[in-house]
Amino acid sequence: MGDIDLKQFDGQITVIQGAFDRFGNIERVKEDLKDAISRNITYIDIPNSDHSYRDVETQEPIYQDKAISKIN
Repeated sequence: MGDIDLKQFDGQITVIQGAFDRFGNIERVKEDLKDAISRNITYIDIPNSDHSYRDVETQEPIYQDKAISKIN
Protein backbone atom coordinates (compact mmCIF):
# COMPACT_ATOMS: atom_id res chain seq x y z
CA MET A 1 0.00 0.00 0.00
CA GLY A 2 1.79 3.01 -1.30
CA ASP A 3 5.16 1.22 -1.49
CA ILE A 4 4.84 0.31 -5.16
CA ASP A 5 3.88 2.99 -7.67
CA LEU A 6 2.02 1.48 -10.62
CA LYS A 7 0.29 4.68 -11.69
CA GLN A 8 2.35 4.97 -14.91
CA PHE A 9 2.38 1.25 -15.72
CA ASP A 10 -0.01 0.53 -18.57
CA GLY A 11 0.33 -3.26 -18.76
CA GLN A 12 -1.75 -6.01 -17.25
CA ILE A 13 -1.97 -5.97 -13.45
CA THR A 14 -3.30 -8.90 -11.43
CA VAL A 15 -3.80 -8.44 -7.71
CA ILE A 16 -4.37 -11.56 -5.61
CA GLN A 17 -5.27 -10.42 -2.13
CA GLY A 18 -6.06 -12.26 1.07
CA ALA A 19 -9.37 -10.96 2.42
CA PHE A 20 -7.83 -10.53 5.88
CA ASP A 21 -4.39 -9.27 4.85
CA ARG A 22 -3.09 -7.17 7.75
CA PHE A 23 -1.68 -4.65 5.24
CA GLY A 24 -5.06 -4.00 3.65
CA ASN A 25 -7.97 -5.70 1.95
CA ILE A 26 -8.95 -5.70 -1.73
CA GLU A 27 -10.88 -2.44 -1.35
CA ARG A 28 -7.72 -0.73 -0.08
CA VAL A 29 -5.77 -2.05 -3.06
CA LYS A 30 -8.45 -0.79 -5.44
CA GLU A 31 -8.24 2.62 -3.81
CA ASP A 32 -4.44 2.64 -4.22
CA LEU A 33 -4.78 1.75 -7.93
CA LYS A 34 -7.72 4.03 -8.76
CA ASP A 35 -5.44 6.50 -10.55
CA ALA A 36 -3.43 3.89 -12.46
CA ILE A 37 -3.36 4.46 -16.21
CA SER A 38 -3.78 0.73 -16.84
CA ARG A 39 -7.37 -0.28 -17.50
CA ASN A 40 -6.35 -3.93 -17.52
CA ILE A 41 -6.47 -4.64 -13.78
CA THR A 42 -7.87 -7.86 -12.34
CA TYR A 43 -8.62 -8.11 -8.62
CA ILE A 44 -8.89 -11.54 -7.00
CA ASP A 45 -9.97 -11.80 -3.38
CA ILE A 46 -9.06 -15.01 -1.50
CA PRO A 47 -11.71 -15.37 1.26
CA ASN A 48 -10.70 -16.32 4.81
CA SER A 49 -7.00 -15.85 4.10
CA ASP A 50 -4.30 -13.53 5.42
CA HIS A 51 -1.30 -11.89 3.71
CA SER A 52 0.38 -15.30 3.19
CA TYR A 53 -2.87 -17.01 2.13
CA ARG A 54 -3.09 -18.87 5.44
CA ASP A 55 -6.46 -19.60 6.99
CA VAL A 56 -7.25 -16.83 9.48
CA GLU A 57 -8.53 -19.32 12.06
CA THR A 58 -5.99 -22.16 11.91
CA GLN A 59 -3.01 -20.31 10.39
CA GLU A 60 -2.56 -23.29 8.06
CA PRO A 61 -1.43 -22.37 4.51
CA ILE A 62 -4.51 -23.94 2.96
CA TYR A 63 -5.20 -21.09 0.52
CA GLN A 64 -1.72 -20.87 -1.04
CA ASP A 65 -2.55 -23.32 -3.81
CA LYS A 66 -5.77 -21.44 -4.56
CA ALA A 67 -3.85 -18.16 -4.84
CA ILE A 68 -1.19 -19.72 -7.07
CA SER A 69 -3.85 -21.22 -9.33
CA LYS A 70 -5.11 -17.69 -10.09
CA ILE A 71 -1.84 -16.71 -11.77
CA ASN A 72 -2.28 -16.82 -15.54
